[in-house]
Amino acid sequence: KTLMYGTALQKNVFGIFPIGIPTSEVKDVSQNNPSLFQLLPSNQYFTFYNNSNLEQPYSFRDDRDIDNNKVTGDLNYDQTKSLLSNLNYNMPVFGLGEQFHNSLDSKSSQTNGAKIYEIVGTAQPTLGQIHETWWITWPVNLISKTDEIYINGDDTVPLYSASLKDDSQDLSGATKIYYVEQKHSDLVSSNGTAMQTVRSLLNDDNSLPVEVKDQKIFLEGEQISLDDGELDLYDDQNRHCGLNGKGEIEENIPDVTCTTSGNTKHAFVKKKASKIKVKTTRKNPKVNSKTTNIKKRTYTQDKISKIVIYKDIAISDKSKIEFDLDPTAKTSPSLTFYPDSTQQTNTIINPTSEVSGNDILDQTPPTTSIQITGAKNSSGIYSGPVTVTSTGNDSGAGILRIEYSLDNGHTVQTYTEPFTISASGQTTIQVKAIDKLGNEEIPQSVTVEIIAPPSSTANTSGDPARSADGSLNDSQEDSDSPEVNSTTNTSITTNSSIVSSKTKPSQDSISSVPDVLGINNVSNILSEQKESIVEKAIEKTSVNPAAQMLGGLLMVSGGIITIVSLGLAATFLKPFPHKM
Repeated sequence: KTLMYGTALQKNVFGIFPIGIPTSEVKDVSQNNPSLFQLLPSNQYFTFYNNSNLEQPYSFRDDRDIDNNKVTGDLNYDQTKSLLSNLNYNMPVFGLGEQFHNSLDSKSSQTNGAKIYEIVGTAQPTLGQIHETWWITWPVNLISKTDEIYINGDDTVPLYSASLKDDSQDLSGATKIYYVEQKHSDLVSSNGTAMQTVRSLLNDDNSLPVEVKDQKIFLEGEQISLDDGELDLYDDQNRHCGLNGKGEIEENIPDVTCTTSGNTKHAFVKKKASKIKVKTTRKNPKVNSKTTNIKKRTYTQDKISKIVIYKDIAISDKSKIEFDLDPTAKTSPSLTFYPDSTQQTNTIINPTSEVSGNDILDQTPPTTSIQITGAKNSSGIYSGPVTVTSTGNDSGAGILRIEYSLDNGHTVQTYTEPFTISASGQTTIQVKAIDKLGNEEIPQSVTVEIIAPPSSTANTSGDPARSADGSLNDSQEDSDSPEVNSTTNTSITTNSSIVSSKTKPSQDSISSVPDVLGINNVSNILSEQKESIVEKAIEKTSVNPAAQMLGGLLMVSGGIITIVSLGLAATFLKPFPHKM
């Protein structure tokens, strides 16, 4: 962790001036430090921590593929070595540490007749695996997240790495192994259990401290992890564990430890600790997300026995969350959420999910399959509404929910049943599944294209209306009438209804004109021609119904005026000689 992420070795004088080495400098200096590389998990370490369970995990899990070599998941020794090389760490110095272990580890059980006694720290939450993963938000905004898995040890060295002995193998060569419940830094404390044991052994005194055990002491308690926020713990004496105002880690509560990994905060409360008040805030969020997540892992006899998730809690820089943590309780606590930390108005948040048994080993995100059904045209493009069906698949803890978005993550909905998309054009569907352990699928996208349905209106360009497959409508193909200028859109169906009513001029208004030169016959012919012209004009002209009726009346009036004019002309010309 120090090699890859650094560790601050400094103090703030008067709360203002930092004295020491900052995190970035520690990381830089460590690149050329052979002794630090010697502290890396060696090849033999992986014979004890062989990834057979969460009690003995590999030291690094790379789900983000941070070195871009297409190798993801739990990394063995060679894969971890390749990871550091791909990330341009100082591999010649790494080689010095590797040579040191190759020459030493193979001889660890060769004691040359000397009596070897081991005093091993145990029952302390110890970093067992660094997990590079994603904190996924909408839209496809993949935010990196570093998680930590704890195992039994002395807070620095994992148990089996210190003792060189587990349930199946013993490479220690020791005459006797003694186990003490102390942290690594406390093992050399003059008044501590480990040093008292040393004195007893040197004096051949069989009266060892009562705290010394012949078998390991189990790690039991609760691990709390908070994404992108401040995690503070207090006991009944108001002692604090977490970051102080200077950004330094305080661990003032007995049997409670705190640490950070990137933007994630962690705390471990041993089972024998007193009841703890947990407070979370989000004063200075580092991640572009309006929500946070809380995960609680229960450790029983070195193993994670239950995981509880409180997912997607909407928390701002003004709100806070509090809950009481009893490490001996069997039930999971409910969270009290205050939208405004200055007010007492609150809501209760219950666990989103709880997982126990073998399913807690699941660290693999679920997957979704998407089926789209609907009618297509000859070009393979959907010609009408489509139905979208999504199915989640998870081989471990099970699906918590499936989420989808149709607007690039601005609106996120929970999938409960198949839904329909009917809007013409292209629609991008984003879908992801989340399992009950909070593992999230990287959102997948599918684009659906629906061609505009057949138009029921004349288009303004004057082009014939086309159906979904691009062919002309029947009403356009069958018409051989000349096209007319169209300046306003009117429903063809409406035009047809007007035509069917066949509004005609009154026959009586025409027959009342004197029958001069058989003018009634002429008027009948004109009336029929006029009616035919009106019908065709109405069929082909896109004008509104009121304009059509006015046009018809004007044409009828024009016909009457024409007939009357012909009659008067015939009467006026009758006295003059003429030839037929």
